[in-house]
Amino acid sequence: MERWAEHFNSVFNRPSSINNDAIDRLPQVQTNYTLYDLPMEHEVEKAIHQLSCGKAPGSDSIPAEVFKVGGQALIKRRTQLYQLTWKEEQLPQ
Repeated sequence: MERWAEHFNSVFNRPSSINNDAIDRLPQVQTNYTLYDLPMEHEVEKAIHQLSCGKAPGSDSIPAEVFKVGGQALIKRRTQLYQLTWKEEQLPQ
């Protein structure tokens, strides 16, 4: 157990190698305020259209084909879910 403590102590307790002068010289980029906008139906539709069929489903176990054949009703409901998640900043139960 002591050896593990020594190991993680040496891994996590290292001095910073960040050069603040180099960071200060980085060009500043304008904030993209459109990222604050709620997801819209056309964006959800585009994302669903770009899903690859015939691939293994993700952690939700729903294959892409289900989303693609769901039509406008599914797009509308998914958009509502994403917008609720966006506003609440957490996944609904």
